[in-house]
Amino acid sequence: MQFKYDPSYLRFKKYENKKTDGVLVAEKLGKKVTTSEIILDGGNVVQWENKIIMTTRIFSENLHQYKFDELISELERVLKVDKLILIPEQPHDFTGHSDGLVRFIDGDTVLINDNTKEKNKAFDKCLRTTLHNAGLKTVVLPTSMYDNQKHSDASGDYMNFLQMEGVIFMPAFGQDMDKEAEKTLRECFRGTDVIPVRCNELAKEGGNLNCVSWNVLE
Repeated sequence: MQFKYDPSYLRFKKYENKKTDGVLVAEKLGKKVTTSEIILDGGNVVQWENKIIMTTRIFSENLHQYKFDELISELERVLKVDKLILIPEQPHDFTGHSDGLVRFIDGDTVLINDNTKEKNKAFDKCLRTTLHNAGLKTVVLPTSMYDNQKHSDASGDYMNFLQMEGVIFMPAFGQDMDKEAEKTLRECFRGTDVIPVRCNELAKEGGNLNCVSWNVLE
């Protein structure tokens, strides 16, 4: 499924060359795709089998052409899921993505960031309440991203790891927090190899390893 890649944060002339033609890429990879006019990029899709977690950015991107109920129903249909869980956006995150906020450990448990330094205290409360109401337990992953001077800097966001079969590539930044995050991931994903990858330069652009990769579900 290839959605329309036209996020609001790239709707400036200087970012025009950042927009990927997903259909063309899929064709080059020999993948058949079905297209949708819903504006959605992969960073806002966190999936576990029949469940998907997205932020409420999906509404501001699409309510000009879909009614609320229509949008939810269409997303569930094209993604072939039974449950769409909507969480609040991280304050000041220009992307509005969910993959830096939450990741599934299993069908009943998710990782969330340690948001104790978040100035907007209502955000963490709303996030936890939403996940609880969806029947999900939470485990806290250490983060140092609240120490960054710029909101666009993703340094310390260990949540944006790349997960593949039997292995997790974890963003690392040469910080003391790296070891704490690695320890947490090893405890949560037992039997999975956790490999730290230095992402200092990449993080300065606002994302980490999951942001620069595609997940292809066969």
